[in-house]
Amino acid sequence: MRKVIKLILSLIIIICIGIIIYKSYLYYIDKKEYLDLEKYKPEVSSSNNEEQVDLTHINNDYKFWLSIDNTKVNYPVVQGDDNKFYLEHNFSKEYSISGTVFVDYRNDINKDKNIIIYGHNMRNGTMFNELKKFKDEEFFYNNYITIIKDNNEYKYEVFSVYALPENEITLKKDFVDENEYLQYLNNLIEKSYYNKNIELNYDSNIITLITCSYKYNNARTIVHAKLLN
Repeated sequence: MRKVIKLILSLIIIICIGIIIYKSYLYYIDKKEYLDLEKYKPEVSSSNNEEQVDLTHINNDYKFWLSIDNTKVNYPVVQGDDNKFYLEHNFSKEYSISGTVFVDYRNDINKDKNIIIYGHNMRNGTMFNELKKFKDEEFFYNNYITIIKDNNEYKYEVFSVYALPENEITLKKDFVDENEYLQYLNNLIEKSYYNKNIELNYDSNIITLITCSYKYNNARTIVHAKLLN
């Protein structure tokens, strides 16, 4: 009986080790995929559009490049036909535990007041893991988000960061009038861990970055930023 128990325990240990090794391999593959893509990062105000064209040729869902100061967040962003596919597929549309950073499929990125962007919170520090840095007050006040689209650079200043249960999150992309939008912006400010002296009005365009939080079950970390230029 003891031999049987020892055998079962040994098998469990071997299976667990196998799972860990397999997950580590998947992490490695995903990380390498995105490091390789960095060479295609578009140049700002470049007359040569080759970099962006190459990304579109790799994936026609590509929309823009997103990076965050003093983090590893430096990724191409896509937009699919739903909000599920890129949770489990990389930029090459192959299965991936890290997925791809993606825009909400309902967004019109050229018209909507609020562009909503999703990314996994990977335990190896990749994808949107480092959004949590904005929960630190000094980081919140001193770091920016950059989007490169059509070889133009757009800088965003963060004005709100907080965590909420998934079922309490209300994210809107467009608004019926000025009052609705201003109320929405004020609500985002009220939720924030920190308050920043930043002017927000109907002409303000914002982005929302959202990822899982390990603070409690089904929590999400949400960051809102205003376009500066």
